[in-house]
Amino acid sequence: MDAGCHAARRFWNEGTECLSVCDCGNTTAVARAERTCKIIKDFHGLNKITSTVDNISSLIPPEISLGRTIIRPDTKDETRYIYRCIPDVEPLNSSGVVQSRVNGTRVNGPDSSDPTIQLRAKWDTPVLIIVYILQSLRGPSVVPDDVLQLAQQSPDALEILKAAGKSIKSHFNRLLSIVEMRRSPEV
Repeated sequence: MDAGCHAARRFWNEGTECLSVCDCGNTTAVARAERTCKIIKDFHGLNKITSTVDNISSLIPPEISLGRTIIRPDTKDETRYIYRCIPDVEPLNSSGVVQSRVNGTRVNGPDSSDPTIQLRAKWDTPVLIIVYILQSLRGPSVVPDDVLQLAQQSPDALEILKAAGKSIKSHFNRLLSIVEMRRSPEV
């Protein structure tokens, strides 16, 4: 594949991010979501939360409202773009040091490490999250400039898009909160 075929969300190239496995070896949006899902499942297991995320669809709200339009994420090709909204997560120990994996045991000696006590989400910019939401409806032709132009032309439409992004973030951040998951474990 050419250099334009990439999956790094931090580098935007006119909607050419891979959504399926390609020859360039880049991680896909769904594979990234699956990796994030596994980290969250491990963290919930470590903290004895029984009802946890079952699959990547659990990481996104079951319905995302864009005014009168409802997006119901699933793993079909036309809605895979929504999984770009899911951030990478980093397990942190009590010192705030990023760990390579979720760690549940204390080990004494030179390789000692604290157990994972928190997960930190690394979110993309709000503009990119809105782009990913719009791409789930309109395909890869939506680019950040379109969102910026929409914001200038219609502040009301921008507020609707911001509310959709906020619902995704609040749903996901709830999954990272042990206190909230213990109070209400259903996803």
